[in-house]
Amino acid sequence: MQSSRASPNRYDYEVFADYHQITLEDCAGGMPRGDGTAKRAEEIADAVALLLDPPAFARHLGVYPGVLCILTARNMDVPLTVEVYDTAPQDDLTDWDHVIEASLDVPSGCIRVSGGGGMFEASPEIRLAAGVYRARVYFGGIYTISNDGLDGSDHYRVVLWPGAPADPVVLHTAGSGGW
Repeated sequence: MQSSRASPNRYDYEVFADYHQITLEDCAGGMPRGDGTAKRAEEIADAVALLLDPPAFARHLGVYPGVLCILTARNMDVPLTVEVYDTAPQDDLTDWDHVIEASLDVPSGCIRVSGGGGMFEASPEIRLAAGVYRARVYFGGIYTISNDGLDGSDHYRVVLWPGAPADPVVLHTAGSGGW
């Protein structure tokens, strides 16, 4: 994963969205990790079932304590920008194909950004104040994807700001939303 930092509150990445997933996860680990036991495997399976339930696929965003899982349009390298602010952004949502808002608990004061295939410990970190954040997830260029799903100009943006926990909500969808 390539990353660059354009300003103190903006992080730009090129992420391999393995399994059509990009995760933002509290560095202390929101998802259970394997230890080789059957009990732990069952805990992981239960967590994944909650993260990627049918409503997650409908809104293109999985939510689990300490984890957001963006369900991307392509299973390729895709651009992702993460921005951290003090207050909610005031922007025109109609410039985007799809926009969702959810909560992300960050008790460690650190999140990791990774593709869906794992490599959690090697993923880049973003340091921020510990607490609960609202996350607005933007999807752009979704309708530029080629028929074979390999080419396109899809891009993703996540804006984080401190806020009270709330259920995920779709704020805007252009087109059918069922890419």
